[in-house]
Amino acid sequence: MIKSISTEVPEMFRRDSDGSTVFRWNIQQTINDKGNTQYEANECRIYTTPTQENIERGAIEAYCSLSDQAALLHDNNKSLQVSGRQTAEYAAFLSETKKIKSAVQDYFDSTAEHAEGWVEQQALEKLAHAIEDKRQEIQQEKCRRRDDGLVVDGIKFDTDPNAQTMYTQYMVALLMDNTYTVPDWKASDGVFVVMDGTLFMQIRAAWTAHISSLTTLQKAKDVEVVVLASLADVESYDVSDGWD
Repeated sequence: MIKSISTEVPEMFRRDSDGSTVFRWNIQQTINDKGNTQYEANECRIYTTPTQENIERGAIEAYCSLSDQAALLHDNNKSLQVSGRQTAEYAAFLSETKKIKSAVQDYFDSTAEHAEGWVEQQALEKLAHAIEDKRQEIQQEKCRRRDDGLVVDGIKFDTDPNAQTMYTQYMVALLMDNTYTVPDWKASDGVFVVMDGTLFMQIRAAWTAHISSLTTLQKAKDVEVVVLASLADVESYDVSDGWD
Protein backbone atom coordinates (compact mmCIF):
# COMPACT_ATOMS: atom_id res chain seq x y z
CA MET A 1 0.00 0.00 0.00
CA ILE A 2 1.30 3.43 -0.97
CA LYS A 3 1.73 5.96 1.84
CA SER A 4 1.62 9.54 0.58
CA ILE A 5 3.07 12.54 2.43
CA SER A 6 2.34 16.15 1.51
CA THR A 7 2.61 19.62 3.00
CA GLU A 8 -0.92 20.57 1.90
CA VAL A 9 -4.24 18.92 2.70
CA PRO A 10 -4.46 16.16 0.05
CA GLU A 11 -7.53 15.51 -2.08
CA MET A 12 -9.33 12.30 -1.22
CA PHE A 13 -10.39 11.87 -4.84
CA ARG A 14 -8.50 13.03 -7.93
CA ARG A 15 -8.97 12.33 -11.63
CA ASP A 16 -5.73 12.56 -13.64
CA SER A 17 -5.25 13.34 -17.32
CA ASP A 18 -4.33 9.72 -18.11
CA GLY A 19 -7.83 8.65 -17.08
CA SER A 20 -6.76 7.13 -13.78
CA THR A 21 -8.21 7.98 -10.40
CA VAL A 22 -6.34 8.47 -7.13
CA PHE A 23 -8.19 7.76 -3.90
CA ARG A 24 -6.78 8.56 -0.47
CA TRP A 25 -8.06 7.58 2.92
CA ASN A 26 -6.97 7.70 6.55
CA ILE A 27 -5.68 11.26 6.03
CA GLN A 28 -3.87 12.38 9.17
CA GLN A 29 -2.20 15.64 10.05
CA THR A 30 1.16 15.20 11.77
CA ILE A 31 4.32 17.14 12.58
CA ASN A 32 7.60 16.06 11.01
CA ASP A 33 11.05 16.08 12.64
CA LYS A 34 11.54 19.72 11.66
CA GLY A 35 8.36 20.79 13.42
CA ASN A 36 6.43 21.42 10.21
CA THR A 37 2.88 20.27 9.54
CA GLN A 38 2.46 17.46 7.05
CA TYR A 39 -0.33 15.16 5.92
CA GLU A 40 -0.04 11.39 5.66
CA ALA A 41 -2.55 9.21 3.83
CA ASN A 42 -3.04 5.75 2.36
CA GLU A 43 -3.32 5.92 -1.42
CA CYS A 44 -4.38 3.79 -4.36
CA ARG A 45 -4.71 4.42 -8.11
CA ILE A 46 -7.29 2.74 -10.31
CA TYR A 47 -7.71 2.79 -14.10
CA THR A 48 -11.32 1.62 -14.21
CA THR A 49 -14.48 3.70 -13.80
CA PRO A 50 -14.28 5.18 -10.28
CA THR A 51 -17.40 3.56 -8.89
CA GLN A 52 -17.65 2.75 -5.20
CA GLU A 53 -17.09 -0.94 -5.93
CA ASN A 54 -14.03 -0.32 -8.10
CA ILE A 55 -12.45 2.07 -5.61
CA GLU A 56 -13.03 -0.42 -2.77
CA ARG A 57 -11.43 -3.17 -4.82
CA GLY A 58 -8.48 -0.99 -5.81
CA ALA A 59 -7.86 0.19 -2.25
CA ILE A 60 -8.01 -3.34 -0.86
CA GLU A 61 -5.65 -4.64 -3.55
CA ALA A 62 -3.29 -1.75 -2.83
CA TYR A 63 -3.27 -2.88 0.79
CA CYS A 64 -2.97 -6.58 -0.03
CA SER A 65 -2.44 -7.98 -3.53
CA LEU A 66 -4.71 -10.70 -4.93
CA SER A 67 -1.95 -13.31 -4.61
CA ASP A 68 -1.32 -12.33 -1.00
CA GLN A 69 -5.06 -12.46 -0.31
CA ALA A 70 -5.16 -15.98 -1.73
CA ALA A 71 -2.23 -17.02 0.47
CA LEU A 72 -3.88 -15.52 3.57
CA LEU A 73 -7.13 -17.35 2.80
CA HIS A 74 -5.29 -20.63 2.21
CA ASP A 75 -3.39 -20.38 5.50
CA ASN A 76 -6.55 -19.37 7.35
CA ASN A 77 -8.54 -22.32 5.96
CA LYS A 78 -5.73 -24.66 6.94
CA SER A 79 -5.69 -23.22 10.46
CA LEU A 80 -9.44 -23.63 10.74
CA GLN A 81 -9.18 -27.27 9.74
CA VAL A 82 -6.36 -28.01 12.21
CA SER A 83 -7.23 -25.89 15.23
CA GLY A 84 -10.57 -24.34 14.45
CA ARG A 85 -9.01 -20.91 14.86
CA GLN A 86 -8.66 -18.00 12.49
CA THR A 87 -5.10 -16.83 11.82
CA ALA A 88 -4.04 -13.46 13.22
CA GLU A 89 -2.90 -12.37 9.76
CA TYR A 90 -6.28 -13.07 8.18
CA ALA A 91 -8.07 -11.34 11.05
CA ALA A 92 -5.88 -8.27 10.50
CA PHE A 93 -6.70 -8.36 6.78
CA LEU A 94 -10.43 -8.49 7.47
CA SER A 95 -10.13 -5.63 9.95
CA GLU A 96 -8.25 -3.40 7.51
CA THR A 97 -10.65 -4.32 4.70
CA LYS A 98 -13.55 -3.22 6.87
CA LYS A 99 -11.83 0.13 7.54
CA ILE A 100 -11.21 0.65 3.82
CA LYS A 101 -14.82 -0.09 2.90
CA SER A 102 -15.99 2.27 5.61
CA ALA A 103 -13.71 5.06 4.33
CA VAL A 104 -14.94 4.62 0.76
CA GLN A 105 -18.56 4.51 1.93
CA ASP A 106 -18.09 7.69 3.99
CA TYR A 107 -16.58 9.41 0.97
CA PHE A 108 -19.46 8.51 -1.34
CA ASP A 109 -22.02 9.40 1.33
CA SER A 110 -20.47 12.84 1.75
CA THR A 111 -20.16 13.51 -1.97
CA ALA A 112 -23.31 11.92 -3.34
CA GLU A 113 -24.20 15.13 -5.17
CA HIS A 114 -20.98 15.04 -7.21
CA ALA A 115 -21.48 12.86 -10.29
CA GLU A 116 -17.74 12.78 -10.96
CA GLY A 117 -16.99 12.04 -7.34
CA TRP A 118 -15.03 15.22 -6.51
CA VAL A 119 -14.81 15.51 -2.74
CA GLU A 120 -15.92 18.58 -0.87
CA GLN A 121 -13.04 19.34 1.50
CA GLN A 122 -14.00 22.74 2.84
CA ALA A 123 -14.43 21.54 6.41
CA LEU A 124 -11.10 19.72 6.41
CA GLU A 125 -9.31 22.67 4.85
CA LYS A 126 -10.91 25.10 7.28
CA LEU A 127 -9.73 22.92 10.18
CA ALA A 128 -6.22 22.77 8.73
CA HIS A 129 -6.07 26.56 8.35
CA ALA A 130 -7.37 27.03 11.89
CA ILE A 131 -4.65 24.71 13.19
CA GLU A 132 -1.96 26.65 11.34
CA ASP A 133 -3.34 29.94 12.67
CA LYS A 134 -3.31 28.54 16.19
CA ARG A 135 0.28 27.35 15.77
CA GLN A 136 1.19 30.89 14.74
CA GLU A 137 -0.47 32.15 17.92
CA ILE A 138 1.61 29.67 19.91
CA GLN A 139 4.77 30.96 18.20
CA GLN A 140 3.79 34.55 19.00
CA GLU A 141 3.10 33.67 22.64
CA LYS A 142 6.48 31.97 22.89
CA CYS A 143 8.21 35.08 21.48
CA ARG A 144 6.30 37.33 23.85
CA ARG A 145 7.43 35.27 26.82
CA ARG A 146 10.97 35.09 25.45
CA ASP A 147 11.15 38.88 25.31
CA ASP A 148 9.29 39.50 28.58
CA GLY A 149 12.37 39.27 30.76
CA LEU A 150 13.72 36.78 33.27
CA VAL A 151 14.57 36.89 36.97
CA VAL A 152 18.06 36.20 38.30
CA ASP A 153 18.64 36.37 42.07
CA GLY A 154 15.39 38.25 42.52
CA ILE A 155 16.21 40.90 39.89
CA LYS A 156 14.30 41.15 36.63
CA PHE A 157 16.44 41.54 33.53
CA ASP A 158 15.10 42.65 30.17
CA THR A 159 15.33 40.12 27.34
CA ASP A 160 13.79 42.05 24.45
CA PRO A 161 15.78 42.42 21.19
CA ASN A 162 17.47 45.64 22.35
CA ALA A 163 18.56 44.00 25.59
CA GLN A 164 19.84 40.96 23.67
CA THR A 165 21.98 43.28 21.53
CA MET A 166 23.42 44.90 24.66
CA TYR A 167 24.29 41.52 26.15
CA THR A 168 26.00 40.49 22.93
CA GLN A 169 28.07 43.67 22.95
CA TYR A 170 28.98 43.10 26.59
CA MET A 171 30.06 39.51 25.85
CA VAL A 172 32.37 40.75 23.08
CA ALA A 173 33.93 43.28 25.46
CA LEU A 174 34.26 40.61 28.14
CA LEU A 175 36.12 38.32 25.75
CA MET A 176 38.66 41.10 25.23
CA ASP A 177 38.90 41.95 28.96
CA ASN A 178 37.60 39.45 31.51
CA THR A 179 37.50 42.18 34.15
CA TYR A 180 35.24 44.41 32.08
CA THR A 181 32.55 45.94 34.32
CA VAL A 182 29.62 48.29 33.73
CA PRO A 183 28.75 50.06 37.02
CA ASP A 184 25.26 51.21 35.99
CA TRP A 185 23.84 48.48 33.81
CA LYS A 186 20.11 48.82 33.22
CA ALA A 187 18.59 45.48 34.18
CA SER A 188 15.01 46.64 33.57
CA ASP A 189 12.93 49.80 34.00
CA GLY A 190 14.19 51.61 37.10
CA VAL A 191 16.57 48.82 38.05
CA PHE A 192 20.35 49.18 37.68
CA VAL A 193 23.10 46.73 38.65
CA VAL A 194 26.85 46.35 38.44
CA MET A 195 27.42 44.10 35.44
CA ASP A 196 30.53 41.95 35.61
CA GLY A 197 31.61 38.60 34.23
CA THR A 198 30.11 36.59 37.11
CA LEU A 199 26.68 38.18 36.82
CA PHE A 200 26.77 37.94 33.04
CA MET A 201 27.38 34.17 33.18
CA GLN A 202 24.46 33.79 35.61
CA ILE A 203 22.20 35.66 33.23
CA ARG A 204 23.46 33.67 30.26
CA ALA A 205 22.74 30.35 32.02
CA ALA A 206 19.25 31.54 32.99
CA TRP A 207 18.63 32.72 29.42
CA THR A 208 19.69 29.36 27.96
CA ALA A 209 17.36 27.50 30.34
CA HIS A 210 14.59 29.98 29.56
CA ILE A 211 14.83 29.44 25.79
CA SER A 212 15.10 25.66 26.15
CA SER A 213 11.98 25.53 28.30
CA LEU A 214 9.98 27.72 25.91
CA THR A 215 11.03 25.66 22.89
CA THR A 216 10.03 22.39 24.60
CA LEU A 217 6.66 23.81 25.62
CA GLN A 218 6.03 25.22 22.14
CA LYS A 219 6.65 21.83 20.55
CA ALA A 220 4.31 20.14 23.04
CA LYS A 221 1.59 22.70 22.35
CA ASP A 222 2.00 22.27 18.60
CA VAL A 223 1.35 18.54 19.02
CA GLU A 224 -1.68 19.20 21.22
CA VAL A 225 -3.22 21.47 18.58
CA VAL A 226 -2.45 19.27 15.58
CA VAL A 227 -4.34 16.28 17.01
CA LEU A 228 -7.50 18.29 17.73
CA ALA A 229 -10.30 16.91 15.58
CA SER A 230 -12.83 19.74 15.57
CA LEU A 231 -12.78 23.39 14.59
CA ALA A 232 -14.41 24.33 17.90
CA ASP A 233 -11.64 22.61 19.89
CA VAL A 234 -8.96 24.40 17.87
CA GLU A 235 -10.57 27.81 18.20
CA SER A 236 -11.08 27.41 21.95
CA TYR A 237 -7.50 26.28 22.60
CA ASP A 238 -5.88 28.80 25.00
CA VAL A 239 -2.33 29.47 23.83
CA SER A 240 -1.53 31.47 26.98
CA ASP A 241 -2.08 28.54 29.33
CA GLY A 242 0.48 26.01 30.52
CA TRP A 243 3.77 27.85 30.05
CA ASP A 244 4.71 28.12 33.71
